[in-house]
Amino acid sequence: MKPYLALKNATGSDEPVFFSVSEKRAIDIDDGRAIGELTNNNCWATPQGWILVRDGLSSTTYLLDPHNRTDDRNKISLPHLPEDNLSTYSTCLLSEYPDPAQLGSASCVLLLVETMAPVIWYCRLDDKDWTRHEYDIGTLNLGGGCTEKLVISPITACRGKFYFNGGGFEELGVLEFCPAPVFSTITIRDAITVPPGLAKVIMVESEQELYMVSLTSSYNLNVVHQFSVHKMDFVKE
Repeated sequence: MKPYLALKNATGSDEPVFFSVSEKRAIDIDDGRAIGELTNNNCWATPQGWILVRDGLSSTTYLLDPHNRTDDRNKISLPHLPEDNLSTYSTCLLSEYPDPAQLGSASCVLLLVETMAPVIWYCRLDDKDWTRHEYDIGTLNLGGGCTEKLVISPITACRGKFYFNGGGFEELGVLEFCPAPVFSTITIRDAITVPPGLAKVIMVESEQELYMVSLTSSYNLNVVHQFSVHKMDFVKE
């Protein structure tokens, strides 16, 4: 399966554009269904390749696999997402790769993480409703006696759990569902050091392995001067 990026069309059209990373060009994968279903709807792409679609007109919500156009198993019906003001920049993740032929399994969790508030929405593929959960992973001191709650960012799914950066390089946040959301932390035994400057952290999953990528800049985050990649040792977790 080739990786694609789904991008907003800059020409003013409501139809998304798919970009092939391997071919480094915009491509047309539409067969009359995939693009049409994404147009004018709220959509959130997942790292697993599926896209969460919320159709406000028909009050339906489902997962769509734009790569699979050979049969009707490219769509998984979900309970309708009640919140209609969620930012399209919210992070959407699946705890595992879904199998449309085994929807009776409750193991796969669909997670939607809001960007500006400490709130997550989640459901399993066989749930009847979405659940809204407001979490508390600490506060950020803004100075002058002002604080604000920390929000989860960045976050990725690996081996059935969700891992996120807690704002530093001393510990790693963990979110799992048992069945309610449970938050915990993992202390990073070997200290990760980064050079002085602005550091941006990205959590990445690849072939069931978890990586933390740090990008270091001086004054402009768009200009990277140095980067490092650390791999999670699950044996020592």
